[in-house]
Amino acid sequence: MNIRTIIILSFLFLCLHIQAQAQPIQKGTKPYIEFKEIWTAFAKAIISKDTNEIRKLSTKCISCSSSDTPYISPNYISIAEFIQDASWIFDSTTTSRLLNNEKLVFLNDDHNSKLYKQPCISNEVILLYPLHMEVLVTIIDHSKSFEGFQKAFAFIETKNGLKFCGYSTIP
Repeated sequence: MNIRTIIILSFLFLCLHIQAQAQPIQKGTKPYIEFKEIWTAFAKAIISKDTNEIRKLSTKCISCSSSDTPYISPNYISIAEFIQDASWIFDSTTTSRLLNNEKLVFLNDDHNSKLYKQPCISNEVILLYPLHMEVLVTIIDHSKSFEGFQKAFAFIETKNGLKFCGYSTIP
């Protein structure tokens, strides 16, 4: 391989890598406003432990790929099981931050769309290319000595609007 080919391939790889990362949803746009409304309803349902509303705002199963879950990761669990075992996710620190705009980041999550191809999730989707969005909730702020900790909540566009479909953590 000559040097020109190596440079071109390196550039293409870099472009693909940059494109594959989650991008923040621009504040004030229609997708941001609609997603924030869904997130607020979901967060309020979690805080008030309104299981009927949580079910309404979720797909039939949830992808759980996190080091802090009792499940083998990645795993797909029913929304009923997720609600029943939600205390390991929604501790007091997490619930106190669900509506704190300073601790939330709203992202386009299309780069992770393959995680949500399971029939219990994808059967609710009628669009050819549904939107995939994610909210990152900062649980522990980053510092010079620690990279921080975030909980990620994924949503997918379905025939009935955006629905919660996945949970993970960073790192």
